[in-house]
Amino acid sequence: MSTEAKVKKMKTSSLSQTMKKKELLTISQGLAYLNSKETKVWHTISQNLENIATLVHQTNEQHKKLVEDLATKDEHGNAVRSEQNQIDFGDNLPEANKIWETTLDEEVTFDLHPINLEDIKDYGLDANIMKPLMGTLITE
Repeated sequence: MSTEAKVKKMKTSSLSQTMKKKELLTISQGLAYLNSKETKVWHTISQNLENIATLVHQTNEQHKKLVEDLATKDEHGNAVRSEQNQIDFGDNLPEANKIWETTLDEEVTFDLHPINLEDIKDYGLDANIMKPLMGTLITE
């Protein structure tokens, strides 16, 4: 296969995906998990991480602002956390939940390079992390 044909195949192999930010964060966690493993699809994983990096960063910044605006603060101005490491929003919890759910329901569009299940099936991956990726990131 010529170099030009390979480049064309690479360009057409990505899929434009539209999904909610909640699903984007799930994809991000799954990619980070896959990236921690030594797989032969490391380049595809890296491309996908790069493709979603800005959207994940924007979502994380929205969460950071929510915490800054509504979380209970200690004497140093830091968000108070429970014993379970949950951020304490005190009386602002209903508002914080509403804002965060609205944020997670926002739709985003980005390109994903699919990963063939055959390429990762022998790595003993955690099924709980991989299941949500089936059909969007992982294809059979």
